[in-house]
Amino acid sequence: MKRIRRSKAGRWVATILPVLMVLPQLLGVAAPAAAQGTSATGAGVQVTTPGATERIPAIAVLDFVNTSTYGGPTVGRNAAAAVAQYMEDTEHWDILRADQVAKTMVEQGLTPPLDVLGMRQLGRALGADAIVTGQVPAVVVSDNPKRAQVALVIEMRDVASGELINGASEVATSGYRPGYTGDPDPLVNEALRKAAFAGVSKMSQQSLPRGTVMNTAVTEGGTLEMLLNIGANAGVTPGMEFIVTRGSDQVGRIRVTRVEAQRATAVAVEQTKGIRPEDKVQAIFKMPPVPVIAQAATPSGATAPVITTPAPKKKGPGIGAAGAAIAGIALLALIFKGSTKSGAVRDIAAFSTGTFNDPGVGVPSNQAAVLVKWNPPNNVRSVDVVGFNVYRQSAGAYDVVGVTDRVTTSFVDTMTARSVTPLTPGGGTNVTPQPGTGSTGTGTTGTGTGTTGTGTGTTTGTGTTTTVAGIVPGQTYRYGVQMLYLQAGSQQTTGGTGIGTGIGTGIGTGTIGTGTIGTGTTGTIGTGTTGTGTTGTGGTSTSNVGQIVASPIWWSGPVTALIPPTATSPSAGGLVSDLTNVTFQWTGSVGANQYVVEVADNPNFRNSIQLGPVVATGTAASGSQTLAGQNLSTRFPATVTTLYWRVGARNRFDSPGPDPGVWGSVGGDQRWVFSDIESFTTR
Repeated sequence: MKRIRRSKAGRWVATILPVLMVLPQLLGVAAPAAAQGTSATGAGVQVTTPGATERIPAIAVLDFVNTSTYGGPTVGRNAAAAVAQYMEDTEHWDILRADQVAKTMVEQGLTPPLDVLGMRQLGRALGADAIVTGQVPAVVVSDNPKRAQVALVIEMRDVASGELINGASEVATSGYRPGYTGDPDPLVNEALRKAAFAGVSKMSQQSLPRGTVMNTAVTEGGTLEMLLNIGANAGVTPGMEFIVTRGSDQVGRIRVTRVEAQRATAVAVEQTKGIRPEDKVQAIFKMPPVPVIAQAATPSGATAPVITTPAPKKKGPGIGAAGAAIAGIALLALIFKGSTKSGAVRDIAAFSTGTFNDPGVGVPSNQAAVLVKWNPPNNVRSVDVVGFNVYRQSAGAYDVVGVTDRVTTSFVDTMTARSVTPLTPGGGTNVTPQPGTGSTGTGTTGTGTGTTGTGTGTTTGTGTTTTVAGIVPGQTYRYGVQMLYLQAGSQQTTGGTGIGTGIGTGIGTGTIGTGTIGTGTTGTIGTGTTGTGTTGTGGTSTSNVGQIVASPIWWSGPVTALIPPTATSPSAGGLVSDLTNVTFQWTGSVGANQYVVEVADNPNFRNSIQLGPVVATGTAASGSQTLAGQNLSTRFPATVTTLYWRVGARNRFDSPGPDPGVWGSVGGDQRWVFSDIESFTTR
């Protein structure tokens, strides 16, 4: 077996076999969509394969925004041009000419980059079904060999609703060019084209559930429910949100509550023109996380780009194509294995919070806070962890806003500006001192003792101290966490020495002589020699001398900084005599678009009820809010004389939503930023 493994043929088979297992999966990216039939919903609007009779949707592609530190607007224009070309090649979309789009923007008085309203205005003027925008968040050029890596984000929005209906987040690397030392621009453009091709390929096979409202009904609690003609077989899941359209107008937004095989039940999240049977529904697309190219230090002291982009989750784990791909990758990993550990943190999440959710966040009641949590990796020893850098991302830029030690896996971001000194990669030593031992000296009665050796070492370097601004209420962010840890290197042993001494004593004895009548002589007293102790061995300190490296950065979902809302009426124990018609009023929070009123007969909110949700958009969302006409007479016993209430706020697009804090054990939906508790009496 060993001879086979070491032979040239054996090494050739071991290398080629996993490649052949993975290659079909990489080359067959477009096959699933084609195998499902003659139509797909690749753009979120109905599209068809060539030869079908339905209209191909018209798409306008705008220049992408380059938020990286490399190049300028040209990088964004090149990315948009590559995406437009590959979309046109798929024949799933009709791409409008770039000069026509630019001319219409001038005629409409629009200036890039466009917000959602501007995109809808441009789309209507062009007669387009959707608008494609994007950004280049990262470009990294490395040497030896010279290569370029780029991150690319593509977003497609429906003109009628302004909602996201498709998109992709991709990274790509230019090809290997031995000896190339020229301008990096060709390498960057090559990587852009690869990322664009991968993104468009993914978009062309993504399918969003679309259906029709079959019937509507109002429940006993006054909730409007809709019955849809699509269910689990079409990919519908509980909690999925849909936009509701009538013709070219959006008339509402719904969330699925129950799913069956071929139908689903949903409730209205918002409605502008009323929802009725025969209205069309379309699932809202969830963008994947923005990919990040982080810099990790190599043992030689150079930096190498590390691409971080979470893989999309797939349903139906089978052993077919996916199993073959995984097996092939595992074999490649075994063949080309190294000693580098990834060290990426796990389960990062960011939550809006406030002092009424968790007094431990330490912010005043009129300020916002964001709680970031994560778990350390399983493949790095805790003793080798140096600490964590916490990043905040906004508008494509990201900065270190906090640093924690090796055991702290949470961070609270506040509105207060602060000075931050990031942890940086570099050389380091992790020292483990051991007790010293001294050997006993030798002699007639010798003794010896040894001293304990000691060892010390450094752990990491620090970056330049900078001042970072606090969070802004109403602003949406993403948070990333990067771990710095010691990568194993050489072992060194140092220590002190011990000294042992001994002292010996002895008594000699003489013999009695014998003779005929003679007398023996008296023996003399002998003198013992002084024993000499040997030098003892001091204690040792084992030092793991290696390289402090930075892990890739993993990012949370979106989180909006929210100041807690203020409950205004009823308040201060005021009397509400008519429980059949109670009106609640409060002052909203900037950035929130959904509110709920929670009422209980105890200040701990056990067995509480929630009224709403109340959906508000635009500038009105942060002003005075009202929930009127609430009948509480049937919800609480007649013996109750005092009721407690509060209002919760959130941005419904945040993921996973606010942190329940101390209310996590109450039960029900507690993912709200709560106000202080108010009360009123019933008689």
